[in-house]
Amino acid sequence: MLRLFVGVDVPYNAELDALMRLVKSSGAEDKKYEDLAKRDFEELQMGIGNVIAMADYVLTNEGDVEDFISRGIELAEKVSRDP
Repeated sequence: MLRLFVGVDVPYNAELDALMRLVKSSGAEDKKYEDLAKRDFEELQMGIGNVIAMADYVLTNEGDVEDFISRGIELAEKVSRDP
């Protein structure tokens, strides 16, 4: 059985933009960009960046859901053909 680790990375600006849209749509507009940046920094301090660096493959999530799913399917097909 083949086991692979696939990391999912979100570019910093794309993640913060998405979080800001989520905050705005939820009515929690008292959250600031700096608060979200602090949360992201804390996640990096916990070692998430190291985990992604150890991945066999990394998918970057910077588009829409359909694009991400399509690239995930392409990766699965590639791995199944040529492990």
